[in-house]
Amino acid sequence: DGIEARYNRHTPADNARYLALAAKLGILTSGGSDFHGATVKPNVFMGHVEGELPAPNSLLEPLKARSKSLS
Repeated sequence: DGIEARYNRHTPADNARYLALAAKLGILTSGGSDFHGATVKPNVFMGHVEGELPAPNSLLEPLKARSKSLS
């Protein structure tokens, strides 16, 4: 189980709240940029999940580990 804790339209307080909730519940976190193409949302950039910051690499390892544990 997991939650999209990082999203480019969340405020820093939103991100912190969702990260804290995930930690409390022991669930994974992910991030979404809501990118649907440069012509659809020209101010949204692929992979940018915290304002203008790209998704941190720290999101990937827990997802990979969980995937391996399920296979």
